Amino acid sequence: YLNDYMMTDWQKKYEGTTCINFIDGGDDLGASAKFWFADAQEDGVYLTFDDDLIADKGYVGYLADSAYKYPNSIVGLHGTVYNKWPVQSYYLDPNRSVTYCYGGNPSDKPVHMLGSGCMAFRVNMESAPTIKDFPAPNMTDPYIYKWAASKKKSLVCLNRLSGFVKEQAESQGTAIWKGLLKSCTVQTNLINSVKASLRKAETIGGKSYGGASLEWSHFKQILSVIGKK
Repeated sequence: YLNDYMMTDWQKKYEGTTCINFIDGGDDLGASAKFWFADAQEDGVYLTFDDDLIADKGYVGYLADSAYKYPNSIVGLHGTVYNKWPVQSYYLDPNRSVTYCYGGNPSDKPVHMLGSGCMAFRVNMESAPTIKDFPAPNMTDPYIYKWAASKKKSLVCLNRLSGFVKEQAESQGTAIWKGLLKSCTVQTNLINSVKASLRKAETIGGKSYGGASLEWSHFKQILSVIGKK
């Protein structure tokens, strides 16, 4: 979905010849545009990927597999947990813990909020999100949190190595988050509007998270080593 943007010749060349579909959108939907097709897709996994990121070649496969691993949750790579309520600031709260998408993460873990720029979910999950769930253009992450809380769905920040996703050089000059450094009152109020009873982030798929456990990816690696001996 191309916000306020005219298609170039190289993009027009692919129209109708590949699975790529460039949508010359009339309205500027901002970050919400990444969910433009979510209500029209009938099967499979819906994946998002921001245009300022560079993905590992295994990105699509890993997130799709993870969406089936957690069939009624949204999975992603950029997670935030708020350790004290009410939240003081959506973006600058001193009591928040962030697992950045660029870094590693030793195990799957539930979070309050997922970055909408690198996430996935089954379109046939119960009450999958659609673009209608994002009434304001550049507030997708807080709206994902509010949607998940209202539907009692888990948001899962996935296990991966550092560098699985990288930042494109010189891509942050006009990034949305820079504007939020000045004011994020609307986003903060939206987060705090969620009822206290729905603010939990310690379960995945209704099951408590924690204790001694081994991620499936690690288990597969152990099995492969054992199989070689």
